[in-house]
Amino acid sequence: MSKILNIKGIEVYLQIWDFAGEDRFRFLIPGYIEGASGGIFMYDITRLKSLINLEEWYSILIKSWKEYDLFPIVLVGGKSDLKRNRSVNMKQGEEFCRNHKMIKFIECSSKTGENVAEIFDVLARELVERMLKSNK
Repeated sequence: MSKILNIKGIEVYLQIWDFAGEDRFRFLIPGYIEGASGGIFMYDITRLKSLINLEEWYSILIKSWKEYDLFPIVLVGGKSDLKRNRSVNMKQGEEFCRNHKMIKFIECSSKTGENVAEIFDVLARELVERMLKSNK
């Protein structure tokens, strides 16, 4: 999927790859990270294991890219429309985000569309800010 956003008069082209946390895609990660400018780590708020599994995906990022600390990541808790089935509270998501130096934590619902656009907007704004800062 791709998405184009206009941030501060600058067109930002986002190319989105969804690995869906599948083990069979792990070998692809180093190649994709090398050409990437930012990322979105997503877990399911109704499945604690999905947040726990992000730790391993994060370690793949660290091993794959030496400058991972320059790689802005938005942490997303998905399925916010299922809050009544929540097994991961917001505090746990915020803590994971903070502990891994991610730029923002957002909960969203792809079913209702809640906060979906915000995820891409936050990442694109961060990329533009970093680009403008590096061009000074």
